Amino acid sequence: MTLNNATLLYSNDNSETFIDFQTSYKFTDPLTMLLQVNNLTDKPTQNYFGTKQRTGTTEYFGRQFYFGFTYSH
Repeated sequence: MTLNNATLLYSNDNSETFIDFQTSYKFTDPLTMLLQVNNLTDKPTQNYFGTKQRTGTTEYFGRQFYFGFTYSH
């Protein structure tokens, strides 16, 4: 059994930081479990017209969770 290193991914756009998390766990040689969470801090995406005082759009995508297994033989 092996626990792979957890990974935090950062992407920066318009001075915004979004944090994603992904990890996997190998039960046996052919069976692996995957867990991924996007937008861990649940921050909205914001666009501006020139300055932050002139908000263009604010979009709320929320957190997204992905869970799954892979099996290869």
